[in-house]
Amino acid sequence: MDTGKGEKIGQIKRRLATWSKKVKEVLEKVVNSVFFIICTLVIFALSCLFAIGFLDSHLSISRLESRLYEPRSAEITSISGAGDLILEIFVPRKILMDESGEAGAPIGVRIRYTTSPTYTTTPTSPSTCQYVVHFELPEGVTLVDGKGAPIGSELVMIPSLDTVTPTLIYLQAVSPIYRRSSSVEMTIEVYRLGNPEKVLGNLPISVVLESSTESLLRRWFETIIGAGGLVGTLLSVAGAYFIQQQQRQRAKEREEQIAMALSEVDSVLPGLIRRDPSEGARWYSERQERAFPWTERMVQERLQGVWENEADENLQRWMAIWLGEEHVSEEEVVEWAFKNLDGEWKEKIRNWVMEDQARAPNLFKEIEEDSWVSIIKPWPSIRFYLRQPTSDEAFTYTAAEEDLWLAMEGGGGGIFEPAQGENLSGDKYLWIVGAEGSGRTAAAFLTVRKQVLDRIRGKAAPFPFYYPFPPEGYGLPTDEEAVARALADALLHYIAVRTDDFFKQDTIYKAAMCSLFAHFFSLQPRRYSLAGLSPHTSQRLREEIKRLAGRARLSREEILKIMHLAFPRGFQGLLLLVDVKDADKDSMKGLIDLADRLRRRDIGVKVFLPKRLKGSLEGRPCLEWKWEREEDDQRRLDDLQGLLKMLLSRVESHSVADWCKPMPKRDVDKLVVQSAGGTPRGLIEKVGMLWTRYKKKGQLSEEDLIELKILKSSPEDPR
Repeated sequence: MDTGKGEKIGQIKRRLATWSKKVKEVLEKVVNSVFFIICTLVIFALSCLFAIGFLDSHLSISRLESRLYEPRSAEITSISGAGDLILEIFVPRKILMDESGEAGAPIGVRIRYTTSPTYTTTPTSPSTCQYVVHFELPEGVTLVDGKGAPIGSELVMIPSLDTVTPTLIYLQAVSPIYRRSSSVEMTIEVYRLGNPEKVLGNLPISVVLESSTESLLRRWFETIIGAGGLVGTLLSVAGAYFIQQQQRQRAKEREEQIAMALSEVDSVLPGLIRRDPSEGARWYSERQERAFPWTERMVQERLQGVWENEADENLQRWMAIWLGEEHVSEEEVVEWAFKNLDGEWKEKIRNWVMEDQARAPNLFKEIEEDSWVSIIKPWPSIRFYLRQPTSDEAFTYTAAEEDLWLAMEGGGGGIFEPAQGENLSGDKYLWIVGAEGSGRTAAAFLTVRKQVLDRIRGKAAPFPFYYPFPPEGYGLPTDEEAVARALADALLHYIAVRTDDFFKQDTIYKAAMCSLFAHFFSLQPRRYSLAGLSPHTSQRLREEIKRLAGRARLSREEILKIMHLAFPRGFQGLLLLVDVKDADKDSMKGLIDLADRLRRRDIGVKVFLPKRLKGSLEGRPCLEWKWEREEDDQRRLDDLQGLLKMLLSRVESHSVADWCKPMPKRDVDKLVVQSAGGTPRGLIEKVGMLWTRYKKKGQLSEEDLIELKILKSSPEDPR
């Protein structure tokens, strides 16, 4: 019961809060509307008062001092003792016509002293200091006062000592004058009151009359300006009101956005981190880079607080490194992120580490190895990268395709580069023959690795792609389309490891790769995920294919035209590595023709084939891949001894002598190399037998070495 009552009370409170908010919003709108209406009415009333001339009396005198009026003056003849006088007339530059067809304008008149009067006796009559200003006006022109009453043509004035406000009268002209003249010519005379015969000064004045056309245009213009001013005022008020409302609305929206961001942090981030740390890290990273409201201090503090409470310590440390909050990279944190976060994060970390190997040197080496191994992965028969080997498997594998040690991080006791491998780096077009077990396939793998590592280290290198012959399920082995399919597979697997080498490549080369992908794989998501691409990168790649690829199906000639352009960023051209397992005469002829066609397209070709097929080369120069010691070539024997040391490192041993007791007097390692038959396969088999015997007995005796044909019991035996 108490719970039910609590829920009802909560509902009532929420309803009241909602109603209160709505009432507040309505009241705000009402107040704003009333304010707008009042402002509009006040401005409208002022405009009307000005329009009817209510304020004209306050403005007419000031107009005399404006630029529309010009002062005219004349000196008055000096009278003994009266001082120097001057007559000043303020007349308009133009007399304007009103709506009734009459024209009029105010005139200012004043007489003032320029020097103070010096009377020896007090004046006996008021007329002594009174002057008459007489206007001689043309027909149709009269003088009126402020109320429009005629005042004649004379004005009695008393001079002033100071600059006082002029006496204001009005000049009025009726319409007939417009028919006779375009200006008003008048003369103004000054004399003492009662003595009109003696003129003390005169001033001729000419004032321009406004024409009917000018008057009509002026009134129209004033009407428009007046209405426009009123409309402009109303628009200004409306604009101010609108801006005020917009500012309030924006402030309200900002508050709502901040509230939504805070709610999103509290409701989304905790569950996301617990369910999928990779997605949680991605969500957190994206919000850190977004604009408002995520830049607001309140939102940032809430986001940081939830992140620190929910995220694993290693995840927090990785995000601090990724977002640049920690300037020194901790390699163990980067490695943790690479191993524990999803594919999209792995791609980002790979690209980030490859930009600067100092960020995570060990991970950089691991990515180096992954880069070349990815090119080999499309072939089902090659399984050396599937898992990490154990010490019991140190000498189990005699075929490079299955040797798990080859793909170990940094080589890990599986990569040995013989000195004779330098002979493979010269000519772009090379035929290499070798006996069974001589390591032809391993040499092809090492060539792939060398080209990829050279590119990573900034050296010029072609993009290598491996092609076992005959290919498995690729159609005709000597057809360009089968080779192009092998190239497309290698490119796709390589891009899964080095995404930037595709997306940052120039468009012409990117388009060539996209054309191959469209031709062989279309846009099926499963095909791209099988190559190791994350869903995010797979989507990006398929969008690029849609944008750049031409027709989905290509002819053989079209494939040849674009093949030589289909390589990732940083590489220079292509290198096809053909590993011949077996071939008859016709197959060899087709392979030779294919190599010649690719050569004409500037695609490098190196073919590794069994020694027994050397005769099929029709006299073409070739390199013989062998390990036997020759009189002039100590390197090959040294290579086998180096290979033995690498094999022994798999079980953390330095010499076969470490397994023997008592210690033999002769160089056992040298004897083991001599007994290997001059091939890596023979050496691996011999060391494997020694290791099996050692594991079984705990030590090797001289009899064991004799039994395994490392030593011979005959004294004539030189070993």
